Amino acid sequence: MKIALFGLLSLFVVSSTFGISSRVPAQSKSGHELALGIVNSGTYFEPNPTVPKRDNINESDYDQVAENMFKVKQALTGKYSLADNITLGMYVLRYLADLGTYEVANEDIMALLASLEQLTGEPFDPAFKEMMGKVAKIYFGRREDRPYVRIYSFAEDGIKVALNRPGTGSVKTIKYLMIKNKAKIYFSDMADKKASDDVKNFIKSKNRFLFIPIKALNQVHSGVVDHIKTYLNAQRPVAPLQIEVKGVFVSVSTSTIFKDIDFYLKKAVMLPGITDGKVGLPPFVAEARGKLIKVKISIDQ
Repeated sequence: MKIALFGLLSLFVVSSTFGISSRVPAQSKSGHELALGIVNSGTYFEPNPTVPKRDNINESDYDQVAENMFKVKQALTGKYSLADNITLGMYVLRYLADLGTYEVANEDIMALLASLEQLTGEPFDPAFKEMMGKVAKIYFGRREDRPYVRIYSFAEDGIKVALNRPGTGSVKTIKYLMIKNKAKIYFSDMADKKASDDVKNFIKSKNRFLFIPIKALNQVHSGVVDHIKTYLNAQRPVAPLQIEVKGVFVSVSTSTIFKDIDFYLKKAVMLPGITDGKVGLPPFVAEARGKLIKVKISIDQ
């Protein structure tokens, strides 16, 4: 099951960050140049009168995005590269949503990918570019008083990414990842004690099946569980981030009575800079649900 969720998250995050998190060093450009290259690489608007144009966003807005990105990048320990990239990617989306209400159209996403390939001299994986080609647009804005993004697909039912990987244990096959049309990610900053307590409880609580805690359903790195309280009580350059996800799942075939199960990614927390006092710990912990089962994992890669 952990392999299935690794596949879901690693594929999904690159669609969120356009693959830039590990390719463009923040310190190599000025704040405006860095953020402009991400946010303003093309004409991001389809003719839609309900979505305001972004003429009122100025250079200081871009500088703020770049500065915040740099703080997150500096806070990450570098020990778990996949978890670091997912974490940075989610913060990037959260900061971009602060710039206003706007849309990123497909042609500009693909143009940005081509530009990044030229900039880095490294081609993106063909499967990744194929997946991105299925994204019609990404909408940034606010809803329920939270920053959020909404992902539109050309296909009515969403973006289906075939995985067809062998599973482990009761999971026979990891079949595919589905990002539904209009899938959403909501962002919440940990801004007060209640939010801090929510994060701590999320990390330390155990998922149960028939009232019994099951190890396979609770795969959070023990170091994160042991040190979450110390981390939350310490001074941090970047506040932890919580996300709620709607419309993203991985479909698996199992040997259980449930047969095929769609595990929906529901929520996650990002903990940039968490350590055991000596070495870094995984900064990304997520929970997915399918049928009567909830699985909680840290990304230990």
